[in-house]
Amino acid sequence: MSSTNESTTVAKVLAGVAVVLIAIALIPTGGGSVEPGSRPKVVWPAGEPTGPLEDDPWVQAVRTSYLELDIAVATRDFGAPALRDTAWNIQSDTKDSLEEAALDKKWVFSSGPRPLIPIYVNEAPDGRSATVIVCHAAGWYVTAENPEPPTDPIGVLDEMWLTLEDGNRTVDQGREVDADVVLNRMGAEVAEAAEPLLDPREESDCLLDDAPRGYFDPAPDVTLEYSPDDILF
Repeated sequence: MSSTNESTTVAKVLAGVAVVLIAIALIPTGGGSVEPGSRPKVVWPAGEPTGPLEDDPWVQAVRTSYLELDIAVATRDFGAPALRDTAWNIQSDTKDSLEEAALDKKWVFSSGPRPLIPIYVNEAPDGRSATVIVCHAAGWYVTAENPEPPTDPIGVLDEMWLTLEDGNRTVDQGREVDADVVLNRMGAEVAEAAEPLLDPREESDCLLDDAPRGYFDPAPDVTLEYSPDDILF
């Protein structure tokens, strides 16, 4: 073989390898056989949430981050840009929980955005960060065995830390807090805002009776069985 022909052959092989590598790079993480669901709309049968804090941009950012997480659970797609823009640092925990459930042959879905009531917002003096306390529904999921969301959801208190960067408000961290902490360790202003929502029942920290219910359209197929490989990231 001449050196020219040999060089041409090597070039063709390298070009083929490059094409394969590019194709692999374009494949999303997650190689299962079940396609992710389509992004749903949200329907509010009794009207969208209203209240004195709903127009606050930090509250809107928290709602959006929870909504994107719930959509990811419904569609098994944790790679959506909207989710990365609003809940980048907490999305992996939700994905890991979904994968663990799938390994145990437990397939869960979100039927809509979790019921949520904002309680308190504390913005930093420079306006670049804030802490938001909310009451939201825990375990707001549906399954083949329980295809309807709970009528009396358990409410938990979350403290969320957000930052503003390049015009985007992003949830950086969040934690569940006890009602006792909210009442006695966060100051009188927080306690006054939270007290009307606190639930005297032992199994719940806060009440969601007045939180509007929203539902995804189309609703997820709760009979679908998927593996961890079917969850995109």
